[in-house]
Amino acid sequence: MLTHRATYLMIAEICFLVGVALGEWLIISQPFSHPILGWFALSAVALAFHFNDRREVMWLSIFVLTLLAGLIWRNLIGEGSLWQMPHFSLLDQLASFREQFVSYFARALPPPFGNLVSSIVIGGRGLLSPTLRNQFIVTGTLHLFAVSGYNVTIVLKIFADWLRWLSPKLGFLAGSLIIVAFAALVGGQASVVRAAILAWLLLVARLIGRQGTILPLTALAATLMVIHKPSILLHDIGFQLSFAAFLGLVYISPLIEEKIAKLERWMPKSFISTAAATVGAQMVVLPLLLGHFGQLTPLSPIVNFLVLPIVPVMTIAALVIGIVGSLAGQILLPLAYLLYPLAWYLVSVTEWFAKLPGSQIKIEQWPWWLTLVAYLAIYLIVSHFWKARQNVHSSAHQT
Repeated sequence: MLTHRATYLMIAEICFLVGVALGEWLIISQPFSHPILGWFALSAVALAFHFNDRREVMWLSIFVLTLLAGLIWRNLIGEGSLWQMPHFSLLDQLASFREQFVSYFARALPPPFGNLVSSIVIGGRGLLSPTLRNQFIVTGTLHLFAVSGYNVTIVLKIFADWLRWLSPKLGFLAGSLIIVAFAALVGGQASVVRAAILAWLLLVARLIGRQGTILPLTALAATLMVIHKPSILLHDIGFQLSFAAFLGLVYISPLIEEKIAKLERWMPKSFISTAAATVGAQMVVLPLLLGHFGQLTPLSPIVNFLVLPIVPVMTIAALVIGIVGSLAGQILLPLAYLLYPLAWYLVSVTEWFAKLPGSQIKIEQWPWWLTLVAYLAIYLIVSHFWKARQNVHSSAHQT
């Protein structure tokens, strides 16, 4: 019964999000006095009370009410947000420290490596030169410098794989501390909060070992964010990429990792996990990238596979070295050169692949309905493989 309720609540949250999306096209100036909306709402309430002993009818009425609630909420809040973050002096101090952090690496390492190391930790694609930034776009690796759930969850997943020798609870605690430290350093903007929430949900999924439980939590997180600011649902590409990549990591990457597990004979398990994480995330974000930018980067999975294994090392090392170096000043500038080989490797791989023919393909026309069809196909395929996987595990337990 609890499982059914969790599923029904998740569907209700999805209906709310659908209602918010419909609110983009159905502009209603006075939603509370609109006769048609009022009629639907009253009918749904009447059905819910009258058929309270019929669970299916009751929940169907609730789904209609949540859809109407999303439609009304989008028209009420508009482009604004529910509340504004109050100003704290601590945020000013953190902003000042971030400037010192960037300045430390800019003075310690030659361009473009200093700004690149800073960008890996705190985001800030604007720190990169236009040429280098375009090369990261062409190779599909610009997400490494975006403060979003896309790169944070990938890095955290790889880092969590390194902590498997710890107990699940200790690994969860270590990952949670890293998330808090990252959020505190980067700042409290919405993208950071979103990244921290999604990264923490990934830790929860690993701790409980049940992918089925994480989906309702993800829907709840998305609903709360949309309640705060409805316009992010369709207008914030970072919001969409974050959740798409997160679901790819949770539901597709494990399937891919199982299929290529035999490769452990020839390569370390960390590389297999990285490849699975890369392909899983890339598969789910690809329809979004095509819909928003009309841009296909065929070499992106290969480049991500080559560079992602060093990103967790680079991130953690740069975080520690940057904090110590910023506090110590000029005396510890040479310490930053420990990161030079990693930064050089990242830039060299990106530059080499960006120059290859066919590294970027422009698609002029990619209709929105094709994006929906692509996600429906992904859902059906992934569901099929998960059901087959569960059947195999059930048969193994029975025998």
